[in-house]
Amino acid sequence: SIFTISSVLSVIKLFIFTMSSVTFVINLSIFTLSSVMSVVLSVVKLFIFTLSPVFSVVKLSIFTLSSVFSVVELSIFTISSVFSVVELSIFTISSVLSVIKLFIFTMSSVTFVINLSIFTLSSVMSVVLSVVKLFIFTLSPVFSVVKLSIFTLR
Repeated sequence: SIFTISSVLSVIKLFIFTMSSVTFVINLSIFTLSSVMSVVLSVVKLFIFTLSPVFSVVKLSIFTLSSVFSVVELSIFTISSVFSVVELSIFTISSVLSVIKLFIFTMSSVTFVINLSIFTLSSVMSVVLSVVKLFIFTLSPVFSVVKLSIFTLR
């Protein structure tokens, strides 16, 4: 019976030793894992700390580029506005030139009508003068005879 109790106690001691060893191994694993994780986190922190200025520079570069693009966009808008004003000026000048061309065409038409009237009047006056000349030429012998008759009667 003592042997049995001794055997059972030995088994229990062996079990406790085994459990203690297992616990030790688990604790060692946890410590190792914790140390590895601490190193990894330190490396990550160092990486982030190192990259933080780079990201700040990148952010500053992006902000600067954005400002430059805003200035370029404003310049393009200003140039577009200037071109719109120039286009409007050209349209206005073209309209004024069209009005001048219409005025010149109208004056040309009026001048043509005046020239035609003058030509017609001149032609009519020429015909009238020709008729008067013909009348005078026809009546001239009659006047000569009348003058001769008056002279003779005196």
